[in-house]
Amino acid sequence: MAEHQLIGKQCSCGHCNKIDFPKEVRSRVSYGTNIRALVTCLNCNKYVPYDRLTEVLKNCFGVKISQGTVKNILDDAAAKSLPAYNEIRNRIEQSRVVGADETGENINGELHWEWVFQTPNLTYIYSDQSRGKLAIDKHFENGLPN
Repeated sequence: MAEHQLIGKQCSCGHCNKIDFPKEVRSRVSYGTNIRALVTCLNCNKYVPYDRLTEVLKNCFGVKISQGTVKNILDDAAAKSLPAYNEIRNRIEQSRVVGADETGENINGELHWEWVFQTPNLTYIYSDQSRGKLAIDKHFENGLPN
């Protein structure tokens, strides 16, 4: 973890000289790639909820982070992952053989369906409120033609 402090000095002529943040620091409060990767891994791979995740970061690393920042980090990771996610979907859509299954899940008190489509090398997962063909059509506009 690195903390960057910017120091400015006003010249006798009145001009204020100051340095900029390093290019990888995107705002006044910025978390680096290690914290961002840890937040993403703990939430997406280990299913640690936001409140517990903020506790872990504070207790283990002394990093005080809000649940809103956790959400922003996860939204950013999702946006960066979208091209790969779409490529997986496209390849599955064109595969000769695709295995599929769905299972129910309670999300905020409502029944949703977790859909899984896979080939020997690829897995595409999404959640939908529908268990029917509408849920498939949303993600595979061309169906599964092969």
